[in-house]
Amino acid sequence: GEWPVIAIAPQKHHISVYVAAERDGTPVVQHYGNRLGRVTLGKNCLRFKRFDDLNVPVVQALIRDAVAAAAVQTRIYGRNCARPVNDGTKGARAAAVSETRRRRSRAAPRR
Repeated sequence: GEWPVIAIAPQKHHISVYVAAERDGTPVVQHYGNRLGRVTLGKNCLRFKRFDDLNVPVVQALIRDAVAAAAVQTRIYGRNCARPVNDGTKGARAAAVSETRRRRSRAAPRR
C-alpha cells in the first residue's frame, strides 16, 4: 500500500504537518529542530499557528529531504512510507477497543 510522505492536518488552534520519512534512523523533522521557525515538534510532525511563523527556506529543505528519504525507504520497505504500515501487531488503542468489544459480547444482555 501507499502512505503519504507529507500530510497536512488543520486543527482548531494550529496546523499539523506530518512527515513520514527517516534519515539515519531518525525522523527527518528531528534533524531540523528549532530552525523551522516558531513551531512545536512531535516525533514526526511539526505544528504552527500561522504560516508567518515558519522559516520557509528551511521548511522547503525539510520537504526536499523528506521526499529524498522516502525514495530510499521505498527501496527498503517496498512502499512509500517511513515504516511498514502493519508489522503484524495491533496498536494500543486498537487492542483496547478489541478487548472492550470482546467483553461486551460476553456480558449479559441489557434490559
